[in-house]
Amino acid sequence: YSEIERHGHSLDNVVRGAKKVAMPATFGVLTTIAAFMPMLMVSGPQGIIWKSIGMVVVLCLAFSLVESKLILPAHLAHMKPPKPRAKLGFFGKLKAGLNDKVQYFIHNNYRAFLERCIKQRYNTVAIFTGVLILSIALVVSGKVRWVFFPDIPSDFIQVNLEMDEGSSEENTLKVIQEVEEALYSMNDEFEQQLGYPVVKHSFINMSSRTSAFLFAELTKGEERAVDGETIASTWRKHLPELLAVKKLNINASTNDSGGDISFRLTSSNLEQLSLASEELKQKLRSYEGVYDIADNFSSGSQEIKLKVRPEAEALGLTLSDLARQVRYGFYGYEAQRILRNKEEVKVMVRYPLEQRRTVGHLENMLIRTPSGAAVPFSTVAQLELGDSFSSITRVDGRRAITITANANTNKVEPSKVVSEIQADFLPMLADKYPNISTSLDGGSADEQSALVSLLQGFFFALFTIYALMAIPLKSYSLPLIIKSVMPFGMIGALFGHFILGLNMSILSLCGIVALAGVVVNDSLILVDFVNRARAEGHSIVRAAVDSGCCRFRAIILTSLTTFVGLVPILLEKSLQAQIVIPMAASLAFGILFSTVVTLVLVPLLYIILDDIRRTSRRFFNWWWRPKADNEAVSEPVN
Repeated sequence: YSEIERHGHSLDNVVRGAKKVAMPATFGVLTTIAAFMPMLMVSGPQGIIWKSIGMVVVLCLAFSLVESKLILPAHLAHMKPPKPRAKLGFFGKLKAGLNDKVQYFIHNNYRAFLERCIKQRYNTVAIFTGVLILSIALVVSGKVRWVFFPDIPSDFIQVNLEMDEGSSEENTLKVIQEVEEALYSMNDEFEQQLGYPVVKHSFINMSSRTSAFLFAELTKGEERAVDGETIASTWRKHLPELLAVKKLNINASTNDSGGDISFRLTSSNLEQLSLASEELKQKLRSYEGVYDIADNFSSGSQEIKLKVRPEAEALGLTLSDLARQVRYGFYGYEAQRILRNKEEVKVMVRYPLEQRRTVGHLENMLIRTPSGAAVPFSTVAQLELGDSFSSITRVDGRRAITITANANTNKVEPSKVVSEIQADFLPMLADKYPNISTSLDGGSADEQSALVSLLQGFFFALFTIYALMAIPLKSYSLPLIIKSVMPFGMIGALFGHFILGLNMSILSLCGIVALAGVVVNDSLILVDFVNRARAEGHSIVRAAVDSGCCRFRAIILTSLTTFVGLVPILLEKSLQAQIVIPMAASLAFGILFSTVVTLVLVPLLYIILDDIRRTSRRFFNWWWRPKADNEAVSEPVN
């Protein structure tokens, strides 16, 4: 379109204009594809989300090469040539007037501002760097919190209840009904505040004797002023004191990765393992915003542990003999099997039911020695009461306990809690219990695995982007200019999250990756234009200023159309849109600031790179120049 404006509407001018941006625009798209490739390498449960996003974007970008190089020029070639201003209608004159104002701004205001920035280029770069540091401080200070995967509120709340192993079915049902009563008590409170209920339905499912499941459906998120997390938090406050509850988890989020915070403790010493897990849970309770702290330690009902006395060994009794006789007396000994109505029936011999009810009957039991004599149980054995285990979890042959907790991301960052515990508390725990080994598990392990694989892919992408940019620019140093402005694109993204009150998450990084692609595209074409202007004989300052003015309209249009197109997503209130809002915020606000970065910082860095080259050339020329015969040569001083 710029070529048509300068030289008139013709097929040759359309082709010439397309050729001007064909190579840099093509490699710009290829670098964006390379930036999205790490998404295809992310592992973990959330990896499927990354791969879905990455694959769709890569395919769209690949097709955009065909559209921009073939289809778009064909449209431009067949469009109607511009009419003289005198023959324009109302909208034509409005467009022409707006275009005149834009051109006036470009060639007067922007040009003067860019020339002033070039004269103060080092101060200007220092200002940009300072703003970048301030934006990073938003995350470091906690003003913008980092969460691996955002808690996206749902229209449903799930409650998982697990009782102590010895609880009866009636007691489990009673407790889950108390939880349901607290639900409707909370609903009455919200109905008084808001004027409408927030709970539509609920039902209870008894999955076993000691576990139950409650499912509550809320009114649609668009119809209520409070989100699911607020409702769940208020529900917890209405819960009465619940007895014999081992685990109670209220989940109002679509994200269920096994807990925001998760640690695994392993040991061959069960007693140390139990004590260490209790101390870790107590440590987690000290953090505000950390709730639903639980473990998978499956304690059962009480059991009797037998131990032989020294007198038993003198009589020839072993622990195996003692245990076998106790089992036969209380569980039974299979005497024979008989057929009854074509079915085989076991005949078991054991004590009567009245003699199997209490521990006292066990203590009065007679134990038969190998010689055939009968001695009292208390003479040859002693018993202890202890807890049994309904299930035992082992990892690499060692008993393991997993401690999980959820976090309110509006109050605390799960990653910071994990980092603090790993740095301060776990080493102290290891010193106190030497037999304990610790590691991350659940959501914490998934986060670490995803970030490691993403970091590996990031370095691969950086190298690939550098190689792709070096080809059209025919330089090893010019790609460094473009790569150096990529971090500055995060400034707008971070401030955008701060303005909207959003947490930075792995989804926000998707938008930042897309933002880097836009910055690379615009910057690559701008640097290519500077190189062409210098090849035509212009000075470096004039080439940088003219190229910025030439690309101003295209860069502004790219930024504004992208931002306006993303605004409806940012304003969307439906729950389905919540997962894409962090990505849209990163791209929308980031692209506004990236416009300034591309139009101001890239030309400055181009000239600064030339300053470095000239300074380095003068230094090496001075260093390697031959010495004159009469030039004094300093002698070393002893």
